[in-house]
Amino acid sequence: MLVRYFDAKQKILVGALSRQEVEHRLSLPREDITQYLEREELLAVDTKFPAWQFDQEGPNGVVAGLAEVLQALEVPPLSQAQWLVRANPYLDGISPLDALKQGQKERVVSEARAVGAK
Repeated sequence: MLVRYFDAKQKILVGALSRQEVEHRLSLPREDITQYLEREELLAVDTKFPAWQFDQEGPNGVVAGLAEVLQALEVPPLSQAQWLVRANPYLDGISPLDALKQGQKERVVSEARAVGAK
């Protein structure tokens, strides 16, 4: 089970960015990146930032709607990352990340709220 955890983590973090790379990419100081993380507007697994969450055309350089989805997902960061990139049957078989990129923010946020719900 531990091996599967590390394998999953490694797949999610392929091409991940360091904090310094994110600071440079978004042209923001360290403190702003910390605030983004605290407000759940960016996703970091340990100290790595998955590169797929960034979009030059998106608000603040991040995929549009990502902040709302992260705030709705009440699971740890690695689980958030896995959920975002896996095909989702409730989103017509595409990943929540792809659905966000297609402008389906409300639908993805609604699904995110159901994750971990009892």
